[in-house]
Amino acid sequence: NDNRFYRNDITHGGDGLFIRSLNGWVSTGNRFVENDTSYANNNCLESWSPRNLYIRNKANHGSYGFWLGGSDETVLVGNEAAYNGLPTGFHNAPEPGFAHGGIVIVGGPSSHTLIDGNHCHHNNGAGIAFRGDVATQGGAWRTYHWVVQNNDLHDNRWGIWGRWGDWIVLANNHFADNLEGNFLQDVTRLVEINPDPCL
Repeated sequence: NDNRFYRNDITHGGDGLFIRSLNGWVSTGNRFVENDTSYANNNCLESWSPRNLYIRNKANHGSYGFWLGGSDETVLVGNEAAYNGLPTGFHNAPEPGFAHGGIVIVGGPSSHTLIDGNHCHHNNGAGIAFRGDVATQGGAWRTYHWVVQNNDLHDNRWGIWGRWGDWIVLANNHFADNLEGNFLQDVTRLVEINPDPCL
């Protein structure tokens, strides 16, 4: 807990960086700033722990950029997640619905999340993806209370792909040339502030 990882080259790994919960313990309060986790065979940056901070990291050319299942109270600011899941690159374990993505938070609860000022582009799937519980179609838990603002999402398959969420705030994001626009289904209390006219 409470470590700082600053300006490391963590490229060309199986997972670039993996914060794994073991034996009921999670790792919280860590700060990851300006690290490069690109060219990971699987996930450039993966975490199953809450309350971590990711600032200005690179998560490019992996199967997924950020895979943050079960990461409540997570903050992502100013990161780049690009060229993930391409047929010509790493594209392992595609997810039903959205295939791959830049910033992906599925597979476990995620609440009170801030995604601010990130650059997600040219992903073979979603720029940003969230999904509540699949088995119960959001009955057991939903992605809850997210603020997604000031992000630049372009040249992905979808800008944002989301399902089974509640109280999702989208503010001042820029969307351009996403093949299928946005996909938001079964999302309650969706708030859109200054929606981009280029949707």
